Formats: sequence, C-alpha cells, structure tokens
Amino acid sequence: MKKLQIWLFALGVCVAMTSCSKEEVSNRADSTEKASLSFGAILHDMEANRLASKQSLEELPQCTDDAVSYVMIILSRNGTNVVGTQQQPFRIDLVPDQLFTEEAPELELDPGIYSLDYFGVYNAAGDLIWVAPGSGIFSEFLNFPLPLEIDLRAGVKKYVEVSVLCFDDRFVNEYGYLFFDLDTNRAIEFCVFGNYCDETGRHYPAAFSVDIWSYSNGETGAQLYANVANTVAMNDAGDYAGAPVCFALPDTDGPDEYYVEITLLNSDAYGNVTEEVIRSGVITDEDVRNLFDGDDAVDYFHFREGACNLDDSPDIFGDDGTADAYSNETVLEWNELVAASINQQMPQPLEVKAYAMITLAMHDALNNVVPKYETYALDNSQVDTEGLSTEELHLMADAAVSQAARDVLVQLRPAATTAADELLALILSQIPDSDQKEQGIQVGMDAAAAVLAKRASDPALGFETYPGGTEPGEYRVDYLPYVNANPPVWPANTVYGANLGELPPFGILSSDQFMDEGPYPLNSAEYIADYNEVKTLGCANCPARTAEQLEIGLFWIEGPSSSMNRIARDIIVQRDLDGWEAARLIALIQMAIMDSYIASFEEKFHFTFWRPISAIRNGDTDGVEATIGDETWMSHSITPPNPEFPSSHSYAAGAVAEIFKAYFNSDQLNLTVISPYTLPGVERQMTSFSQISNEKTIFGLYIGHDFRHGLEVGQRNGEELGAYIYENNLREK
Repeated sequence: MKKLQIWLFALGVCVAMTSCSKEEVSNRADSTEKASLSFGAILHDMEANRLASKQSLEELPQCTDDAVSYVMIILSRNGTNVVGTQQQPFRIDLVPDQLFTEEAPELELDPGIYSLDYFGVYNAAGDLIWVAPGSGIFSEFLNFPLPLEIDLRAGVKKYVEVSVLCFDDRFVNEYGYLFFDLDTNRAIEFCVFGNYCDETGRHYPAAFSVDIWSYSNGETGAQLYANVANTVAMNDAGDYAGAPVCFALPDTDGPDEYYVEITLLNSDAYGNVTEEVIRSGVITDEDVRNLFDGDDAVDYFHFREGACNLDDSPDIFGDDGTADAYSNETVLEWNELVAASINQQMPQPLEVKAYAMITLAMHDALNNVVPKYETYALDNSQVDTEGLSTEELHLMADAAVSQAARDVLVQLRPAATTAADELLALILSQIPDSDQKEQGIQVGMDAAAAVLAKRASDPALGFETYPGGTEPGEYRVDYLPYVNANPPVWPANTVYGANLGELPPFGILSSDQFMDEGPYPLNSAEYIADYNEVKTLGCANCPARTAEQLEIGLFWIEGPSSSMNRIARDIIVQRDLDGWEAARLIALIQMAIMDSYIASFEEKFHFTFWRPISAIRNGDTDGVEATIGDETWMSHSITPPNPEFPSSHSYAAGAVAEIFKAYFNSDQLNLTVISPYTLPGVERQMTSFSQISNEKTIFGLYIGHDFRHGLEVGQRNGEELGAYIYENNLREK
C-alpha cells in the first residue's frame, strides 16, 4: 500500500467559471453517426500546477517532476465495459510534445451516455503519478469524482476534463495513509476564495497563494501544502474570473489545528500589488466544519483585501481572536426577549424605534468591551483590554450586553420590566463575582444611557387629528376604522406618525436623502393600471386573488422589525456568527428599518397620496373616466392611518435585503421562514434575500394597502438606504 502526501489538486478545472466539457463539430463525413472522445484540457492545468509548485521550499518534496506521458481509462455503458477493463485499462498516448491525447479509433463511439470509471495518468516509465479518486472520502473533495457521466452526442468531438490527485511515496505523511487507507484517517475540505479592491473600491477576483502547516502545542509541524496558487483569467465575456483553491486537511478523532498563510499576488486583473502575507493564523477543524452547509455543500473562506471595506466571511483570521470566539448565545437570548416583549404590542413605528435603540445599545456595549466595530452612541476609542484573558472578556461581555438590553427595554416598554429583570438576574448569577463582572455591568449601563440620551429630544410619536384632503389623489382620513373615534386608542379623523419624518435619522444623513419621484398622475396609464390591479387583488374577498397571493399578503403583514429580527436570528445560528458579528448584523438591520420609516414617512407626508380604499371608493369622482369606483370596496386588512406613497414596509424590505447581501457578499439563502402571528404554522422557503424583499414588498398589494408604484419606489429607495447604512455605520475598526 502506498503512503500518500497529498500535495496539489488539479484546481480550477471543474469550477463554476469553467465548463467541464467542450464540444466542437467534426468535419468527418460520417459525423452524424459517431462521436469522438478525447482527454486533454485537464493535462494542461495539471502541468501548470506542477510547475508552479516548484516555487515551494527546496527541501519539501513535490508530487513528481516527471512529465506525463499517457493516460489509462476504463469506459463503460449500461454497466458493461466498452473501452478498457479492470484487468487491462485502455492506454491513450499524448500527442508528442503536447498536453492532449491522441485521437484513438477506439474512442469513436456511438452516441449515448457513458461512464468514466477509471482515469490514471502515467509517466514514460509506466509509473502512476496522478489518479482520479472514485469511492471514498476524497470523492467528496472534487466537483466531479468518478464515475463521471459523459453524454456523447452525434457529430461532435468531446473533450472531457477530469479532476485528479497526485501522490508521492517518497514522503511519509505524519498523519498516515491518507489516500488509499481511508479507514485510518479522514480528511476535511478547506476552500479559499478572495476579492481584491483597488483604491476606487472596485472588486476584482484576488490572485493568491496558500501555505498550510500542521499545528500542535503552539508550534507548526510538517508543511502540508506549499505555495498553492489559484488562477485568475479573463473569461469569454471579457471579465476576469478567479478560481478557489481547496485543500484536504487531516482530521483525527480529537481536535486538530492548522497554521495557514495567504499571500496576495499580482494579477492582470488589477495590476501590481505588494506581494505579502495578508492573512495568517491558526484555524481548527471546527472552523473548517463550520464552512459546511449540509452534507453536499462547502462554503469558501472568503477574504476581502484592499479597499473593499468588507469583512472576511467568516472572519477566522480576525486580529483579535477574543471577539471571534465569543458565543452569540447572550445576544440572541436578549433579542428573543425583546421580541416577546414588544412584537405586535405597540404601534408599529414605536416598535421599530424600540428595536433600533435596544439592539444598538447591545452592540455599543459589546464594542466597549472589545472595540471590534464602530459604535452608535457610546464612544469606544479609549477602550483598553490589555491584561484581560479571553474568559474574562467574555464574562464581561455577557454582563455588558445584558445590562444594556435590560435598561433600554424597560425604559421603552415598562410592561417588560419583570421579564427583563429575571433574565438579567439569571445571566449575572452565572458570572462569578469579579472586577470584570462589575465593569461589564457598568459598560452596559453606560451604553444604554448613551443611546437613551442621544434620542432624548426626539418628538413623541402618536395619533393626531389631521385635516386630510378633498381633491382627487389627496390623502383622506374618512375611512374605517379611523373615521370614528375609539378612545383611548385614537381620536376620529386621525393619522399616526405625522411627525415621524422629523426625527433625526439613526444612520443616514437626512430624511429626504433618497426621495426621488412622486406618485403617478391620476390620468396616467400607469396609475389606472395600478388602480385596477389593487381593486382586483386587494379587496376583502377578491375572487381573482390566488391562494398563494393571499398567503403572501397575510404572511408578511407583520411589522418588519419583528419579522426581520427573527430571520436574522435564524441566519446567525445557521451561519454560526459570533456574538460581535450577531450584535452588529442585528443592529444594522434595525437601524436601517428605523431610518426607512423616518424616510418613508417624510415622503408620505410630502406627497400625501391617498390610499386605495379612498381612491376606489371615490373612483367615480376622481375625474378619470377609466377608474370605475366602488363605494363599498374594503381592503382585505385594516388600512394603516397614514398616506400611501411610498410603502414603509417595502422601504424597510429593500434596505434589509441590501444589508444582508452586503454582509454575506451573496444573495443566496436557504431558510425556512415562519409566520407566528397571522398564519401560525405556515412556512415559506426563502432561497435569496431578494426573495424576502420582494415578498415583503408585494404583500401590501394583496391585502389592499398599497398601489404597486408606491411599493416599487419604496423598495428601490430602501435599497439605496440599506447600502448607505452598511457602508457608513458600525464599520470594522
């Protein structure tokens, strides 16, 4: 049995940026009857990787310095060998001085589905130097392990690329027989991808190399990989595309550690840079496993270098490991208590504001323990953690975030005092008495006080009598239930939050920063289309509305702060964010939602556009012949007491989705979202943050609250707001 040192994968061959097979039309007269099969593209990439490996340290062995000479294959169809057998695989020579296989009559085959069951690469002496793994643990590490299905079509010459591994029996790996004796030791996959941003902030795929050593007892051991570089090249569309690199790391029964260095390289994509180590440190097998998203998917460690102003994902090479190691448990506990204390129990603008203030206080408290990110209200520029152990800092953080959350929550929602005091007492009782515990409590108090003081001059929000308009298109106050008084909830003919747009924003520059276009003119084709659409789909019992549309309408009627807080908590658990990351993500989201309300209400009371219930009931007197009125029309759900344009929900939805996408540098998602209030037990499967935004936007149409134009403008303005919030607030220090 050969002992294997895994050294180089044939990387960048079967990745998202490249095709794993190419076909070209043959010029042979009988091209419609046969297909020609060749192997070759992989050999060029393989040779390039082999030559690149010579840059590694001289004393470290390479897989081989031998040139490849020929390949041996076994090809079958429907379980029957067609070319080659187990006893005698079929040999295909390389074209002399080239790196692709010669044409072979045996590979001129009838069209059909074939299976490549064996693929080995040999030197001139007949030694196996590269092989494509089949069954076993290493098959999980390649995009296309054997058996590899090949679809041969008539009249084509098909080139098949095969991912292979090399081995070197000159070097006995300290971890044992990693390739053939798979029951002895297992391996886990670690993949790396990167972006480089120039001084303008433009993103490019980064060119980089990776070195990895084993690590034990505070010291590096054997070097497992040396100077393995990715590839960055221009694709057919004229864009530069980069490939990730992936490594099989030894995984024993106990904890494992590895020392990793990533070096940024020059690239044609962005020019010359200082080629230096940009990430280094110890990672664990647990860090690597946390990149797994299910049994069949592996996420990359994604670094951002240069002027990207974005976090690594995950930040496993953070400058301060104390922050990365801090659990998200306490942050999530307090977010869950906040949700239980205020969801659906306060007027929506007050709920939104409470969420923003509480989560920002928690964020500020954590970042006055370890100043990882910028703060909102409590300055952390003078924080000094020198001399404190990781455990002391984490206990201090638990005390700080708990005290901050409690103090703001009870101030804004006195009815939550008992529950908040009980949770605070429970968490503090689990922290041993010490100076750090007392410091953490004081930090929490200071963070809460700073946030409350910063918002102390905000005008009070509530119902107020509003004259409303009388002209077509002007907001009316004469729709149920607000046309009648219901003391002490509301007086007759009122609106809620007329002064909300006057509040100082939390993270944007001004309440009108993103205001652009207004509502459509009533006599426009666009308005008429929107009018007829909501009249048909948003009424109490619309026969044209589908069950799916009604479900979306009721599912997302919940306030955005509560729904997005719940979604954020689920994603934090799914992606295993640490406490600092969790607190920052939630605070950014709630800050953006609050500013979305401030901005949208500024626009609402600037345009004072009527709601569908007023428009449709007055459709016969609006001066537009094409809008047929219905004096009995009712929206499916009670219409909110404020002007329609633009929608606050869609504003917030666009902002939150933009923050999620920027935070994770991706729009992809796999999350089951629940509706605990209006549709208990109903679940919706979300596959992207954009889907969340789109459904949270369009729901207002399906329950009769909004015209489509007000939803779309709100969502678009919200996206601009969310991008601004993310780029200018709570940034990494």
